[in-house]
Amino acid sequence: MTRSQNLSNWSSYGWVFGPLTNGLSLHVSQVLPVEITAAPVKHPYRWVVLGGVWLLYFSFGLTVTAMAPLVAPIREDLGLDNAQFGPIISIGAPKLVSLWFASRERGLAMGIYVTGANLSAVSGLALTNSLMMPLLDNDWRNVLFCYAAFASACGVIWFLIGGHSACRDVERRIAAEPRRSQFDQIRHLLRVPLIHLILAIGMGIFFFNHGLGNWLPEILRTGGMTPAEAGFWSAIPTAVGILAALSIPRLASEPHRITVMFLIFLSAAIATLLLREAPGPLLVAGLVLQGIARGAMTATTMLLLIELPGVGSRNTGVAGGMFFSAAEIGGVLGPLLIGYVAHATGGFSAPLWLLTADAVLLLVLLFLLKRAVR
Repeated sequence: MTRSQNLSNWSSYGWVFGPLTNGLSLHVSQVLPVEITAAPVKHPYRWVVLGGVWLLYFSFGLTVTAMAPLVAPIREDLGLDNAQFGPIISIGAPKLVSLWFASRERGLAMGIYVTGANLSAVSGLALTNSLMMPLLDNDWRNVLFCYAAFASACGVIWFLIGGHSACRDVERRIAAEPRRSQFDQIRHLLRVPLIHLILAIGMGIFFFNHGLGNWLPEILRTGGMTPAEAGFWSAIPTAVGILAALSIPRLASEPHRITVMFLIFLSAAIATLLLREAPGPLLVAGLVLQGIARGAMTATTMLLLIELPGVGSRNTGVAGGMFFSAAEIGGVLGPLLIGYVAHATGGFSAPLWLLTADAVLLLVLLFLLKRAVR
């Protein structure tokens, strides 16, 4: 398939993979209690529970991230085009963090489970075309089958972790507490100052992360790289994102959180400008800045959300559900719009400008948030 044929086919990717990856999405908060009123559990087993969530994130991310470097063979095999490939959705476990971890540990805990998705992205992007495809006779179906089998095994491990007596004790404690309906909680949260701005920021974050993350291998490939080279270069931001996820959320404590978020959003904007460059130092700098933004944006914003007055541990599950429900609108629109704009303009220059505008909008929303806090 020629490059011009690839460009002409980019208008139809997301309608197949958008629903598919949304269907594979893992809402840990949906399998945890809706409301908690007691203090976080300090049982040492909390780190095992967090490890289980990390493993689920890794398996989920590996399965769906593998679709990005497989765009070309899937397109040729199924006769699809680029608007039929959609978002890679990674969603959080804030309810678990608020349930098992005290406030001072939450930044670290969120950073740890986010690294699961980042490590799986490194593995999926770097190894799918270079190792797994040649190993499995260049059959993308066999590759995805192997990843799915691994994800199933991780699900069994999570089931065993959940059967521990410490988890059962937490379940019994929470079951004995009075509950409010989700409708009452949502109505309460919608009256919390600033929450609407945070939901809008979540939409912008997911638009950027899923839009750019899902299309990055193809952007690099159309810039002249081979599929294997594009996979390795695409692993740079995910590798950087691991370090960012472990370090930046811990630094984003009051009174520095807004400043840290400003630097993260600014990194995202600069990254979209540098990703237009040919392979070299400037492109590497753009990929590094993208990794910083990708690894830290969601975790720092979630910390801001769950520590708002009126939210806290009591309403974290519903607040997290509201956040990701709103954010996933951006998570779907990002990859779809990039595919359509790439088709309409014949390349990825205009889509990168669209991502630049999204990052600037995040900075504007953050400015409004800072003014409202004052």
